[in-house]
Amino acid sequence: LSAQSALLRGNAEIARLTLGAGQVRSSQRARLAASGIDLDVGNAREIQASTEMLKNADVGTLKANAIKSAFGYKAQGLNYQSEALMKGLSASTVNSNTAMTGSLLSGASQVASSWYAMNKAGVFASSGSGASLWG
Repeated sequence: LSAQSALLRGNAEIARLTLGAGQVRSSQRARLAASGIDLDVGNAREIQASTEMLKNADVGTLKANAIKSAFGYKAQGLNYQSEALMKGLSASTVNSNTAMTGSLLSGASQVASSWYAMNKAGVFASSGSGASLWG
């Protein structure tokens, strides 16, 4: 939305500039004509052409600025999306590691419980020869 807004602001600035340039050109023509100067010849024609060229240069600058601003907003939006994706992946990895740690702890607890029960039953007790199930 910010990018779209930047382009709309740029268009509004271009409209104001174009309107102002039209008023300047009309004023120039009126003064030249009031002085009895032919508007389509020589310096009068060059004055009007230079006014038009300056307007076009300013319009180009306003368009470029609006596009740059919109691009900046779009790039910022993509950066935010990338950051969110990376944080989501990071969270997913943390959740996977937590689940794996929980599984390991659960498995270790079961092994310990089984060992304790078998030890209590005398499974690991030494026989007369000093040997046990574990060697």
